[in-house]
Amino acid sequence: MNLKRAGALLLAGVLAVSAIGCGGGGKEKTGGIGKVGDELIKDATLSVYVPQGKNENFIKRAAEIYNESMGADIELEITNITPGSATTQQLSPKLVSGEQLPDIIFIQDMSVAGLLEQFPDGFASATDYGFYEKYGNDFLEAKVDTLNHVSGGEAKGFPMDWGSVVAYYQIEAFEKAGIRYEDIKSWDELIEAGKIIKEKTGMNLMTLSETGEVELLLVLMEQQGVSLLDEEGNINIATKEGKKAMEIIQRLLDEDLVTFYAGDNQEAMYQEVALFMTGGWYASNMEANFPDVKGKWRISKVVPFSEEDPGFNPISGGSSWYIGGNAKNGAAAAQFLTFAMTDAKALEAAIELSVVSSNKNAYASEAAGKEFEFYNNQKLNLVFNEANQASKGTNLFSTIGDARAYAAAATYDAWNSGDADKALEKAAEDFAVKHNVKANK
Repeated sequence: MNLKRAGALLLAGVLAVSAIGCGGGGKEKTGGIGKVGDELIKDATLSVYVPQGKNENFIKRAAEIYNESMGADIELEITNITPGSATTQQLSPKLVSGEQLPDIIFIQDMSVAGLLEQFPDGFASATDYGFYEKYGNDFLEAKVDTLNHVSGGEAKGFPMDWGSVVAYYQIEAFEKAGIRYEDIKSWDELIEAGKIIKEKTGMNLMTLSETGEVELLLVLMEQQGVSLLDEEGNINIATKEGKKAMEIIQRLLDEDLVTFYAGDNQEAMYQEVALFMTGGWYASNMEANFPDVKGKWRISKVVPFSEEDPGFNPISGGSSWYIGGNAKNGAAAAQFLTFAMTDAKALEAAIELSVVSSNKNAYASEAAGKEFEFYNNQKLNLVFNEANQASKGTNLFSTIGDARAYAAAATYDAWNSGDADKALEKAAEDFAVKHNVKANK
């Protein structure tokens, strides 16, 4: 353990003891959350950090359902926060100073890793509460595995959504080529389809970032069952799976099937190609941002990696709810979140609000069968669920953002040097030296 990490862990331990020592004897004052099945706390005001949008709308609706169903009087004090790294930047000073944390905090899975590494006692544990013992089997195994890993073995967060990658494709482009996207059995077949589409329509198959393509690289690695980082935080881009992924990207370039985008016009360039791949969460974004393309697009799972080995469906994010380790009303928050993540009416509300729930039971609800007119009356929730079921957990560390930057740089260097293996190996070695880990091969 390096000195920086050791110091952070020591500080976290001191803060945790200090918070408990200052809290008094009552479990709510110390942030203690008790156990599943404890006597219901019916009257509490819970402080909540959550971004504006569907997740705020969900937690408010879940509170209404909870109060109606349980005869409770739970009120929420909402503070809107910016998702991603901004959340961790807002929480870190509170954790360092020992300031009281909110009762409920919405955090993206990729963003929470650094906080949990530095402040292992900064958040209450859903596992210790008994949530996963009672309800764990209701959730996607991939989601639970990811939360277990990011928490160092036992999940602390209450699982919210899961962001499987799906393919968005232009119906007319494939129809003009005489190809059904759903019949494509491999990336080899997709590339051949792209050549026909370009011949028939003049449209490129996909769009990639002009500064280095990390998203597609990770899609292709995850389909092979390999995360960007392994379970110890070692980087995987120079493995045979990483090199195979880069071979496929290079084939797309060699066949002239790619349109490049700059960072500020990614969404606009999506509209210029036959196909793009991103999380299911983008479906509502496209409807809002490009209303004129109604009826042009359809959504499906990512094509199989190969006909012999379809592989896993890749992922693009996910988020969970956390309870501050010294939260004032931790016990009431745990009871409420347990209800919100498992109750049938609450799960249906999540689906209605376009949350891609990680609870498998949500897709048995009537709302899961909703048809989306914008996408030619597709039942998108069932598409997302199919992709979710085929996904695999991933390994998240505080270094994940830097690892993505090195992966993007490696693809850019590969395009310019013409030596993909060397570019991947160099980037992996540079990352490994910087973070004192291994470059897997």
